[in-house]
Amino acid sequence: MCVNKIKTPNIIGIYGLPGAGKTTLLSQLRQTTETWLEEYDYYEGSEVIDSVVDGGLAAFKKLPHADKQRHRATAVRQIGRDACNNGKSALVAGHFILPNDDLDGGLQEVYTEADLETFTHIIYLKVPAEDICKQCAADMQRKRALFPVEEVNRWQDVEVEGLFHLCLDRGIVFATVSGGKEKTMQRVADLCSFWNLSEQQNSDLAVSMASRIFSSTQLELCSNILVFDADRTLAPQDSGTLFVKKGLSNGHLRQPEGMKDVLKTVFGGPLGYTHRAFQQVSVLLESFECFNETYDSICDTVSNQITIYPEMATFLSQATRDPRVIPLVVTSGVRRVWEMALQRIGLQGIPIFGGGRVRDQYVVTPQTKATIVAWLATVKTGDHRRNVTVYGDSPLDIPMMAQAGRAFVIVGNEETRSSTMDSELEKAIRSEVFGKTHDKNFETTIKQILLPSNVTPRPGLPIAELQYPMEDVPVNIAPSTAAKLLASPMRDASIAGPALQEAHAQAGRFLATQVVAQVIGLEEHIIPHVQGQNTIGYRLKAEERTLIVAMMRGGEPMARGVYQTFPLAMFAFAKYPHELATRDVVDMESILLVDSVINTGKSMIDLVEHIRAMNSKAKILLVAGVVQAGAIELEVDGISEGGSLRRKLGWHGDVGIVALRVSENKYTGAKGTDTGNRLFNTTHWH
Repeated sequence: MCVNKIKTPNIIGIYGLPGAGKTTLLSQLRQTTETWLEEYDYYEGSEVIDSVVDGGLAAFKKLPHADKQRHRATAVRQIGRDACNNGKSALVAGHFILPNDDLDGGLQEVYTEADLETFTHIIYLKVPAEDICKQCAADMQRKRALFPVEEVNRWQDVEVEGLFHLCLDRGIVFATVSGGKEKTMQRVADLCSFWNLSEQQNSDLAVSMASRIFSSTQLELCSNILVFDADRTLAPQDSGTLFVKKGLSNGHLRQPEGMKDVLKTVFGGPLGYTHRAFQQVSVLLESFECFNETYDSICDTVSNQITIYPEMATFLSQATRDPRVIPLVVTSGVRRVWEMALQRIGLQGIPIFGGGRVRDQYVVTPQTKATIVAWLATVKTGDHRRNVTVYGDSPLDIPMMAQAGRAFVIVGNEETRSSTMDSELEKAIRSEVFGKTHDKNFETTIKQILLPSNVTPRPGLPIAELQYPMEDVPVNIAPSTAAKLLASPMRDASIAGPALQEAHAQAGRFLATQVVAQVIGLEEHIIPHVQGQNTIGYRLKAEERTLIVAMMRGGEPMARGVYQTFPLAMFAFAKYPHELATRDVVDMESILLVDSVINTGKSMIDLVEHIRAMNSKAKILLVAGVVQAGAIELEVDGISEGGSLRRKLGWHGDVGIVALRVSENKYTGAKGTDTGNRLFNTTHWH
């Protein structure tokens, strides 16, 4: 056992039949320009035996089988000690089964217990039997036993199945490689690079990818991040299980006889749910690429068997349209399958972190999931944490749930849901994984969501519904007595032009003083007193970082009244969203959108969405003389697609409504009755 505390090296066995090209492969790898391969030492098994046996290889060949096995074990243990002492990984050419010593046509096992104790990974070079027969027949330097093609095929199959079974049983990562010499060399190099990453390097790579996907601007504008597991969370199916089932059904995958579920065997074996176990699964699934059907076509077939929960599809669709929200999928399953499954329902573009390919370099372990969530919650946030909500279904999701402020366990049918989640959740709750500790300065609120809603819930967790993270939109209406007095001249048909504008400005001053100041709050500042000394004065909180937007043209007089009350604020005019530039809103703490009348609020929604694309944190207040009752109801039919103004505003963070009064009258003015025309004496306009 290696006790090198600086680095535990990979010791990779290169196996294959005599004539498969093991020696040639090692020679090619030695000569490659890949700098990271300099971290490897290369061993030809026979050369090491030559160095540890008195009399060398010639004497070894004359020994009985039992003595040969003893020396083989000594040689491989020596390789393991050397690798551990110098901290360098090793590539070792070896054999699993060889012809009998007397070359009578029989075969005998030549692997040793030391091989299984020393090797961390084994690569098997699977070469067409015809090529092996030709190579053995043409080898003039070594005397090789010659076998018929059919026999070589059987021999190779026995080796692959035997090694696969032993590796799974002993926690050794196993891969088969086939193809031409150049393709084989590149594939082995890719595998070595993939396996070279430690779990920490793996997590760092995933975070590096996240930093390239999510820009600083996107993260700064974002107020909510929604992180989803995929398998049995977005849908009741498991992509890995379907992938293996597809491989078994078409003969592209063979698992050892008597093994019912190769994935359960991997994760249920010595590797558990470790970094190496997920590497093993990635290599196993990607091995399909070496057969007739391409990896992508298998992914396509599997994705067709996945049915996204309708509730999840609607939820994700809302999230993709919300500039304040970043939805992403972090799955240990097959990334390409989930890309295709989401594309199929029109949800392409959602970032997916997932496994399945060696060329992706990283795998998604429970630790990787937790690292990504922790990074998203804290990157570029200063001292506070970003709102992150995690949706998962199994014990593999518990670490990332614990890194989020809110977590939801998706609970499906009892036949398909995780059978170990109840006990693991109970254990996590008991050990305060979700609580506030000396290592964790925040608490995680955890609930369960039933999909479909009639399934049996898990014990001990509150039940919640799958709802979009919509915030309540407070509606602040002016005191009725004052509102009646101020509204009277505004409603008087005999008043128009400057007099009506002044009535609107007066209402604006009143709303600013009595309601807006109450909602936003005040701050103290120093003012000169009439007696000569300084004293404390009050103004709107962050008044110099407040923007007042006059909704043209009917909102201008009322906005002017608000502006007169808050003279340090910035004043702007807008009829359409594009008329507000980034420079106008990006640094604002409060933004007041002022109009004389709010009917359905469509123009307000358009402007709020435009603002949120540039500033996700500012408090936005819609200030109006009158607002239609239907616009501020939470549930209403017929206002506009998607619900009332108030309900739509709930998707946009810190937004509120301030009004002088509420009207039950759904009449929309025109010509002489239009407020804008009355304000500016243009009632004759058509």
